Amino acid sequence: MTSESNSLLSSSRGVTLFGKKIPLQDVAALAAFLVLFGWFCYVIRFGVNAVDEGLYYNITQRLLRGERLLVDEWQVSQFSSFLLV
Repeated sequence: MTSESNSLLSSSRGVTLFGKKIPLQDVAALAAFLVLFGWFCYVIRFGVNAVDEGLYYNITQRLLRGERLLVDEWQVSQFSSFLLV
């Protein structure tokens, strides 16, 4: 390695914020966190998908409230709900 490449590796890159030097990897991690948090806030307003995932929860709740398999519930996936109880 040359001395120029050593100086590039040892130099501290970063962003100066309020007179304080913040490393570049911290800035990248914060940016990634903010993007994921923004995506989560966008998606959370849609709630649970009542077509697919909510179905399994609903079958389990119906069984806990006293309904019977193959009598009150004729859903194909009803046999998986006893695993959730």
